[in-house]
Amino acid sequence: MVFSNNMKYSDNDTQMLESAFYCTTNYRKPIFNYFREKEGFDLEKLLNPVSDETENFVLKDTNLISIKNPDEFASTKLL
Repeated sequence: MVFSNNMKYSDNDTQMLESAFYCTTNYRKPIFNYFREKEGFDLEKLLNPVSDETENFVLKDTNLISIKNPDEFASTKLL
């Protein structure tokens, strides 16, 4: 189970009330853990550009080649 309350993170709180939380099912009492995005996380520095050939291979392999041409696909890709 995963949920988020979409609140700004505060590292000063003694009880973590802002974050994305996750847990597994439990018969007695579920224990929630949390994870947060690292400050200054720059996805563009971490990702390398993908060639058109690699993109086509992945889309064909997952049987999703049909999603390549719509504008929405192009607008969500990091170039």
